[in-house]
Formats: sequence, C-alpha cells, structure tokens
Amino acid sequence: MWFAAQSSDTAKELGALLLANSYPRHKKEAMSALRRLADDPNWEVREWAGSAAGTIFGRDFDCVLPEMNEWLQDPSQFVRRAVCLAIIGAADDGDPGHAEPLLRLADVLVTDPAEEVKRNTGPFAVGGKLLGRYPEQTLAHVRRWASSDDEMPRWNAAMVFVAANSRKHVDVGLQLLSGLATDKRRPVWMAVASALKHLLKREPERVEKELRRWLKDDRKVPASLALRTITLAER
Repeated sequence: MWFAAQSSDTAKELGALLLANSYPRHKKEAMSALRRLADDPNWEVREWAGSAAGTIFGRDFDCVLPEMNEWLQDPSQFVRRAVCLAIIGAADDGDPGHAEPLLRLADVLVTDPAEEVKRNTGPFAVGGKLLGRYPEQTLAHVRRWASSDDEMPRWNAAMVFVAANSRKHVDVGLQLLSGLATDKRRPVWMAVASALKHLLKREPERVEKELRRWLKDDRKVPASLALRTITLAER
C-alpha cells in the first residue's frame, strides 16, 4: 500500500505487483488501490495494475467478479479497460465455469465506444484470449454481437478475427464477416477488411476464392480492401 501511494512510477508498479500477492490480507484495500492505479497517468503503471487485477481475479474469482462489474461502470475509460486485462488474467487457467461470467463482462465491454476499451476488447481480450480458452462459448457470444444493430458490438465481432486464435475458426469467421461486410458504417466494414486480411494469411487460397465472390455484390468494399494485400504482395 505504501509503494502504491508514492509519486514514483516505478514504486507504483512495484506496489501493484505486491498487492497481487498481499491481496488475501487486505482484499478491499488492495482492490481500491489497484482501481486507482488503473487510472494512473502513466500507461506502464496502468498495465501493471490491470495485470495485478487479473492475477487476483484468477485466484479469487467469485469475490472479484462483483468488483469487475463495478469497474465497468467507472467514469474512467482506463479503469474500464483494466477489466480487459483482468479478463485475460482470469482466463489463464481455462476453468470452464469461468467462461460465461467472463463473457458477460465482455458483453458490456463490446458496447463501450471509448478508444482504450475498444482496442483491447474484441481483438485482444476476446480474440486473443477467450476465443482460445473457450471457443464454443465465445463464438456464441460473438454471433450475438454480430447480429446486433449497434455499431460497437458489430465492430468488436469483426475484430475478434484479427487474433491468431481465429485461424482455427475460418469457417465461422467467413460466415459472420459476410454479414458484417454489408454494413454501411465505415468503422464496421473497415474492421471486416482488417479481419479478412488476417484470415487470408491463414488460408489464402480458400479465403481469396470466397472474397472474389463478394466482389460481385454489396460486400465488395471490404473484400477489395483485403484482396489488395495479395495484389501488393505480388508486385
């Protein structure tokens, strides 16, 4: 607690690390201090705080889950973004009983338009971690996000497929991205194009063949952007 209260960034980082280990002896105070550090002006301190919260979340899941739901309501996008890091830490053990509670946190995060939250939800916490740990449950939630009318869940649904874990789910990816590709909102079809570029790297012949079909209908814009990657590589 003393380290976490210092002005030195290094001291605060050390404080976050120590709080992850001393948490059982002062749970409420530890989480309060980490929440404050998660909103620190220094990005490295915020990283340490989010990582520490994830360590604690994984060890004391049921007690910390309500705290994470509170963090989701924090006015600071940095605190809300720390929930993304906490999800990653909590998912490390792959406990199947943790899948739905973690994905319900993600259900809230995918609606958040704040830049810090946005960058760390679909492509990072969900695609980079949850999709690898809990593929079936995660894809069920991603399908729901893709079927939403709102821009942010649809953007996040597309960005899940930029992660390396998507290489095992090319079929589902193409299916969901096909629907999202018709969205006229620029952030959504740009996210689709980004995801398609990654899928092209996974299975180039198959994905290219599918995208050539898209060029003939209202999916042509994101398809052409993705296929441009191949054209540039051939030059």
